[in-house]
Amino acid sequence: MIRAEPGNVRAYAARGHALCLKLDFDQGMKHVREGLRLDPDHAECASLFRRMKRAGAALDRGRTAAGTRDFEAAAIAFTESLDAAQAPTHSPFTAAVLAQRANARLRLKEYDAALVDCAAAIASQEDHKPAYFTQSTALLHLGKPQEAADSLKVLLEMDPGDETVR
Repeated sequence: MIRAEPGNVRAYAARGHALCLKLDFDQGMKHVREGLRLDPDHAECASLFRRMKRAGAALDRGRTAAGTRDFEAAAIAFTESLDAAQAPTHSPFTAAVLAQRANARLRLKEYDAALVDCAAAIASQEDHKPAYFTQSTALLHLGKPQEAADSLKVLLEMDPGDETVR
């Protein structure tokens, strides 16, 4: 659509939103900015720009906090990112952020909350490996080794050649 109509603001906004939801915020924001350059008064594009900017910033804060082992701040930032993005349930963004928040909650020893986030991440993207790994670890901490093994078995059935899962 962008090639056919280079001045189509909605096409730039849609492409930018899709890229952000695939966790490519740099390219996504470039497309949304281009849409705003074409029509600075386009309300939908301006709203999308603000939401994705907040979501990306919160995601970066969460990753930084997790890297410095401030897992409480990380969980809060990941929640802010999910709220700001208003992403569809079945998007790579939703699955990735939920899995990262689950890992932060796992580190805070909030095992039940981590399991809820893992289940939501897996429902969002059935093959999201980090969610399965976090889920199995939380189940082990809750004293449920068989359920943890079953969780990883599902992942192994999806990709039998994956050495990490083995």
